[in-house]
Amino acid sequence: MPIYLTGYIDEHTDNWKNYHGDILPLGMIVQPKTYREGYLDRAGLYTWVAIDNGRFTEAGRRLFKPAEYDCLIQEGLERAGDHLLFATAPDVPFDWKATLRLSRPWLRKIRRMGCPAALCAQEGMTSGSIPWDDFDCLFIGGRDGFKEGSIVRDACPEARIRGKWVHMGRVNSLRRLLIALDFGVDSVDGTYLLHEARKGRAEAAPHDVVGWLRRLHVERRRKVRRDLQRLGVEGDRLDAIMTCW
Repeated sequence: MPIYLTGYIDEHTDNWKNYHGDILPLGMIVQPKTYREGYLDRAGLYTWVAIDNGRFTEAGRRLFKPAEYDCLIQEGLERAGDHLLFATAPDVPFDWKATLRLSRPWLRKIRRMGCPAALCAQEGMTSGSIPWDDFDCLFIGGRDGFKEGSIVRDACPEARIRGKWVHMGRVNSLRRLLIALDFGVDSVDGTYLLHEARKGRAEAAPHDVVGWLRRLHVERRRKVRRDLQRLGVEGDRLDAIMTCW
């Protein structure tokens, strides 16, 4: 089941993680904006932490400061240690070639700091243009059509074979979460909890995400069962294996 990294935290997400972390694998993803708001001060409440450059929006690109980003990564390492999943190299939304030019020096720098480095997949990426040796995490960015398309679908299992972590950004619905599961990603992030909090549903919204994850569990069991049946596993042996799921 993918880890759900929320980009929004408050007392409701804190309490949920503390009391119900066994049914919702919840972590946090921090950007420069939320770093300034003190999110990393609460990193100890969450099992997993990731760092994103926040450059998806124009406002985020204006906020990004290289020296501050260095401090964010360093503090993330100090507070989360081995549970810091990755930090994204700065990217150029929707432009793969420009992303590679901007990201490559940062990938080396992030690795030298001792943090797993994430490269953001963007429109224009091809199977032959991915510099696999230069990064530790493939971060699926881009618009919806690219994010859900065949290039990304093929890149995800290839990344897993190569020992890379795979993360999908902007997963704010059950539909997208099911796609992420089908692609075999390790983690996802989203702002669903933020949007629902603005509607006055801060306490109820985590229950929605739990419902999504329970649905994921059901879908995963079905897929495993189908795969085993295709391999000729049937009867008591199949039932015994499925008890582990």
